[in-house]
Amino acid sequence: EGSSTKKRVARMRLHRLLHAKLVEARGRLTQKKKELVRLARIQKAHQNSMCQEDRKRLYELQDELGNEAEELLNHRLLLKPNTRLAVGWKLLVIACVVIEICQKAAAPRLSKFLGRGTHEPAELETTVNETLGPLSITEWKECRPYLQVQEEVKGFSA
Repeated sequence: EGSSTKKRVARMRLHRLLHAKLVEARGRLTQKKKELVRLARIQKAHQNSMCQEDRKRLYELQDELGNEAEELLNHRLLLKPNTRLAVGWKLLVIACVVIEICQKAAAPRLSKFLGRGTHEPAELETTVNETLGPLSITEWKECRPYLQVQEEVKGFSA
């Protein structure tokens, strides 16, 4: 247990040291940003009458902060965007969104497959018969005049 305690103490010291360096670096960055804002105000107020040293410092600060921002953007990520896990996750999310959109878009068309008067799905046999089965002759508007003639004949003979 003595070695694990020593390792833990060493880790804590390293953590404190790195944290102190981080705080120091953030402080320097904040000071540079403040100085850049101050110099930008001077440049805006005096337009072209800014002294050579201030102008040089302004450009140096702009370059330094630009380089730090670029470094931060190119910093190693916790999860690289091109790993199998990341690509698979993105594909899964996209597939779910596409399925949801299709479900919303197809809802009006699929509503006719709900049971009559209920909001539960109709039985498969009923759905297949309604979809693939032949239409009743009474549903064809071309046949309606003939059906009326037959009804008149039936009514006349009775």
